[in-house]
Amino acid sequence: MLVEYREFPSTLTVYMSAQMYDALNDFVAAGQLAPTDLFDRFLAWGRRGLNSPDE
Repeated sequence: MLVEYREFPSTLTVYMSAQMYDALNDFVAAGQLAPTDLFDRFLAWGRRGLNSPDE
């Protein structure tokens, strides 16, 4: 995904934010607590990868 969204990193952030909130709603609907690392799973990895000079 990092390669696909390289030209438009903000679009990747918006897309992954929407996915994160969908996942959060799934946890709430199931009566479960969301994992504490939900942000890292959906958003933090993309920021690290987009800032990497190696790609």
